[in-house]
Amino acid sequence: MRFYFSSGIFWGIVFILIGILFLIRNYTNIYIPIFRTIFGLLIIYWGLTILFGGSARHSKSSAVFSENTVNVDSTESHYGAVFGKSTINFTDSTLTEIKQIDMEIVFGEGILRINKNIPVKLKIDGAFSSISTPYGTQPFLGSSVSTNKLFDKSKPYLFIKTDVVFGSLKIEEI
Repeated sequence: MRFYFSSGIFWGIVFILIGILFLIRNYTNIYIPIFRTIFGLLIIYWGLTILFGGSARHSKSSAVFSENTVNVDSTESHYGAVFGKSTINFTDSTLTEIKQIDMEIVFGEGILRINKNIPVKLKIDGAFSSISTPYGTQPFLGSSVSTNKLFDKSKPYLFIKTDVVFGSLKIEEI
């Protein structure tokens, strides 16, 4: 039996409980630690989500509390890892137009493999992260934009936009 408990249902219940707890606390003499209760419910929700197969938004292009390897196709453009490891392979792809890939790493690890014969523009936003690219190591905290030697903005290129928070990202040219 599959356990289904979406985040919309969870947050709806949480807000209803917050309202009830505030009413009880303000109109009775019963003291209820509201924020501790909310934090406890959040931990329970995360635990149930992990136990029963992740959230409803989990997809093949994201690694949430897991590890995956994805070959990039034309339909997906958003990839990520949250408390997991995601390896994205873009080495077999060719470009006929500008292609954008968004990659988000939060408390996880990401590896992006790209074809060395493809022009690339890379925009990195990092916070407390480790980011390694063929174009140099990126800042621990901040933003940067870099390109490879083949980049020409008038021709098709791969635009990689990354957000890395408390994680690591390694971009490899193969």
